[in-house]
Amino acid sequence: MIESRLYAWLAYLGIAPFLVAAIMIALGQLQLILVGDLTYFVNSYGLVIVAFMSGIHWGQYISVENSRMLNLLLSSIFIALIAWSTFLLATIKFTLAVYVILFTILLAIDAKLYSVRVISKQYFVTRCIVTFMVILSLVITMYGLTKHE
Repeated sequence: MIESRLYAWLAYLGIAPFLVAAIMIALGQLQLILVGDLTYFVNSYGLVIVAFMSGIHWGQYISVENSRMLNLLLSSIFIALIAWSTFLLATIKFTLAVYVILFTILLAIDAKLYSVRVISKQYFVTRCIVTFMVILSLVITMYGLTKHE
């Protein structure tokens, strides 16, 4: 039972860096002891999580026959490369906006996977809640950065 819910615990714990950074930046604190620059922190963490979520889709494409209709192999690579190139080349606010779009696309792909029974309802509900919280955190971060320019 614990192992079947481990993904949910890890997903909810994964929200914490986004939430902490959003709150701190909204309050005008752009540096944090042991972490340093919070804008770089949230930017790099967003990149890692987008790439991780894309990698999950890559694995689903390889291992689940029903997932092949979406060509998750190409979309997962494309999404990860967009996140990485934006991280390298764009401003922080633009990059965070791109992450919002990419997290929305990843959730839309999961909605399709749920509709064809590749992922469970429990997993999809967790993904919806976590994605909402991540997007909200990113929007708050962008607002905080705008407020303190």
